[in-house]
Amino acid sequence: MSQKTKMISHQNDNILIDFDPNVSPESWVNGIFANIDYRTAAQISKNLVAAILQKRFLKLDVRTSSKKTGYNKSGGYSAITIGSTIYHLTTKPNVAVIRECKQSLSAGYKTILLAPNAKIKRILALFKKSGIANRISIFSIEKYISLAIILISCDKNVKLITTFKNIVREYNRRIHASETERRFKIELLQIMDKFDRRKRQTTLRIIELPWKKTKISSAF
Repeated sequence: MSQKTKMISHQNDNILIDFDPNVSPESWVNGIFANIDYRTAAQISKNLVAAILQKRFLKLDVRTSSKKTGYNKSGGYSAITIGSTIYHLTTKPNVAVIRECKQSLSAGYKTILLAPNAKIKRILALFKKSGIANRISIFSIEKYISLAIILISCDKNVKLITTFKNIVREYNRRIHASETERRFKIELLQIMDKFDRRKRQTTLRIIELPWKKTKISSAF
């Protein structure tokens, strides 16, 4: 993680992270995920990936879901369906994710599995004897998001930071559309330097918004 992309502090359940617009997208994304727990990461990664897919495929309906029973009692699993492809996201992998992927393959979906960098070795070990390891694509969440920012920027011939801001806008639109799951707003702020009022520092803030607890699966 870049030294310029580090946590500043936690304030009233808000997370403040140093954000340098001049470093790589991978540094931005690593800076976010290095400073949140796996439950928070599960919600943020799900909606960030959905926002990216929506920006890439404007005419398709990108739907997310979070199961509330069985494997997902810990809050570490979600899925995104777009066309004939399913993205499985897990921040706390166990053998149940294999079952989810097998069901997707049986239903005829192209299957992609995303997990944090720190969990990829465990994922590969779990899938080694699953019989489906060569039928699914496995990527780290951080790498996937970072590469998507670069590809979208190249496609649209815009700056990386412009793409990131557009993805964050779509992300925030999506999380405001649901009040029945834990949700976190992302903001980019310009904060005045306390020692030199002429200088401003960019800070990324993560805010937990109010939500209504429910036992019913949520999807939009």
